[in-house]
Amino acid sequence: MTTGIAATDTEGDMEVGAWEHSLGTSTDTEVEEIFITITGRVNVTCERGREITLELGTIGLLPSGAKTTWTVTQPLRKVWVTLA
Repeated sequence: MTTGIAATDTEGDMEVGAWEHSLGTSTDTEVEEIFITITGRVNVTCERGREITLELGTIGLLPSGAKTTWTVTQPLRKVWVTLA
């Protein structure tokens, strides 16, 4: 499994970038992030058990501090925006 992240621009407290994840499973503790999925498919499970599926065109918000498990079934790429 491989992942990659690239911050493409920073303006004040805002950062914009892209994130990729190959097939596989990983865990993360999130920062507050708005994103759009541009390729792939993944099931994201939050520590409280809620599960969402991300695929092409999915727009979402990840709340700060959320503990997530990412199960990628098709290589994923998303574009994200965060506020520091």
